[in-house]
Amino acid sequence: MNKSPRSMGALMLAVLAASCGGSSSTTPVAPTTTTMASTFVGTVKNIVTGTSVGGATVTIGTTSATTGIDGTYSLEVTASG
Repeated sequence: MNKSPRSMGALMLAVLAASCGGSSSTTPVAPTTTTMASTFVGTVKNIVTGTSVGGATVTIGTTSATTGIDGTYSLEVTASG
């Protein structure tokens, strides 16, 4: 089948118009959040004597931990953004 360039152009235009036309719908996408966790570890010591302080409370934001008898703590803090 031999078609003229003009009829091929019209056919391509019709196909292009058909593929671009019509109604389109969009689907709402929920915003994403990223959660990051950090673990803080350390030892609480008396500044004067240098001895470890057991039973001390370490707080970061709304997260707390109590030091062990040797003054050490491990505190995992989670932040969302």
